[in-house]
Amino acid sequence: MENKKSLPPTIIFIFGGSGDLANRKLIPALFNLYLDKYLPEKFAVVGVGRTAFSSDDEYRNKLFEGVQQFSRRKGEANVSQKAQEAAKTLADYTAITSGAILATLRFSRA
Repeated sequence: MENKKSLPPTIIFIFGGSGDLANRKLIPALFNLYLDKYLPEKFAVVGVGRTAFSSDDEYRNKLFEGVQQFSRRKGEANVSQKAQEAAKTLADYTAITSGAILATLRFSRA
């Protein structure tokens, strides 16, 4: 894509980032766009959900498994390596609980 370099830095927030839609459709589709170089050079994905992961790496492993299972490119050479590299550099996760939301609301009212 010729205009890729002119695209501004982008962060995509996926609410329900640990859910089935993200795992089966959104993350594999973003990975394919990444491989085709349709995403900006400075690009990140932040998953937001209720599931508590012990670390960002645990979430990245879940994304990697989804790409391996559901990407249309799962059979291509080096896709597994590229998916792991992309997940390590492009993805983070934040767990949101009702307690965290209440704490934020209380903080903003004070």
